[in-house]
Amino acid sequence: MIDRMSKKAWNPQQGRITAFGIIIIIMLLVTAYELNVIYADWSKIRLISLNINVLNDVRTPIPGVGFTVNDNFIGQTNAQGKITALISKPGDVRIIARKKPFEDIDTTITLGEDGSNLVFSMNRPYATLTVVTVNEEGEPLKDVGIVVEGKDQGQTGEDGSITISESVHILDSVDVKLSKSGFDDLSENIYLADVSHIDSFTMVKRTAPSRPAAPPPKPKPKPDFQTYVNRASSYLDRAIAGESKYFGRALTEIDKAIKARPRSVPAKQLKVEILFNFAKSLRDSNLPYEAVNRLGEALKLYKDMPQDPLYWQVDDLKREIERELGQ
Repeated sequence: MIDRMSKKAWNPQQGRITAFGIIIIIMLLVTAYELNVIYADWSKIRLISLNINVLNDVRTPIPGVGFTVNDNFIGQTNAQGKITALISKPGDVRIIARKKPFEDIDTTITLGEDGSNLVFSMNRPYATLTVVTVNEEGEPLKDVGIVVEGKDQGQTGEDGSITISESVHILDSVDVKLSKSGFDDLSENIYLADVSHIDSFTMVKRTAPSRPAAPPPKPKPKPDFQTYVNRASSYLDRAIAGESKYFGRALTEIDKAIKARPRSVPAKQLKVEILFNFAKSLRDSNLPYEAVNRLGEALKLYKDMPQDPLYWQVDDLKREIERELGQ
């Protein structure tokens, strides 16, 4: 076919190009021009990289932050808190970042032709902590001094409560100390899993000697291993029943039991059960990253004791949440 077209385009006898040959040349020139125009337009298109790194207020990477750029959802940050967007042209770019319980980011930047590397900080919201104090009869106890993380927060009112705002953040574990004249001091560590956290405390009256000359009362014996286990189990039951704040107390009591008897397999199995249920509660509260950490703690315990059926549930739940986080 090509040979026949070349014969039509060239007359060997006369040694010159035929009319058909001129048409072919013109068509080739037009085609070359059009390809050149297409290439020139294509070469002008160059995507611009927008690299984003997200940290929290204590400079730790935040995975799973959803990003919308110019009203287009581009995905979530990876385990290192990073994500890259490709922008077609320079100019103003609106960026929205969301992940609960962190505060949203909504900002506009001007992007140049060389791209940009941005670092965003997502602040944890303040948690509102309400402390309720009662006596042994369950009656409100006023004028109880409250100290949170070493800072004096005032005293409880007539209803036995005090509300502390803009002092602690969600996901903090804080030390709370309570004191009142005539009552034993009380110290607790509280994990703030929710934006609004309420915790109640029972203050016990200090036992005073009936006579000045009388010997001081004997100190109460320290709880033994089984007492710690029983307390942990009781707190776990209350937490599962809907009072999620008791997971922290259950973990504190079982850790005391394991410290008293490090080789106790049943105590470690109970700790796994507490961590497993705590992780499910955190996941339901939209705190999957914290849930994965608790499940990781549970899996470490199986290195020192025989596996039981709960091991597979713990491992399956951890893998499921990690898949949701894109890890």
